[in-house]
Amino acid sequence: MDQTKEGLPVLKAHMRVKNRMGLHARPATHIVKMLHGKKSQVYFSYRENRVDAKSVLGLLLLGAPRHATIFVEVSGPDAEQTLELIQNAFETGLGDSTL
Repeated sequence: MDQTKEGLPVLKAHMRVKNRMGLHARPATHIVKMLHGKKSQVYFSYRENRVDAKSVLGLLLLGAPRHATIFVEVSGPDAEQTLELIQNAFETGLGDSTL
C-alpha cells in the first residue's frame, strides 16, 4: 500500500459513472458537498486529467461520460471512511436520478 510522506495510507479504487448524463453539475456538486469537512485529500483521474475531487470545476473539467471509469485516490486520516463514502455515492447515482 502506498503512503504519504507523513505515513498515512493512500487508498486507490476505480469507480464507474452510472449517470445517464455522465459526471455533470448535479453529481459534481453532490460529491463536493459530501467531501466537505473530510480531512483526506481526494483526487479523481479520467484519461489524462487528475483533479481535486473537492472542486466542482475540477470535476466538470474531467468530462467523464456515462460508463466512464474514474480512478480515485484518497489519502489522509479519514481515508478509509472517505473512500467508502465515495464508493456508496457512485453506487447510488451520485445524488442524481438520471441513471
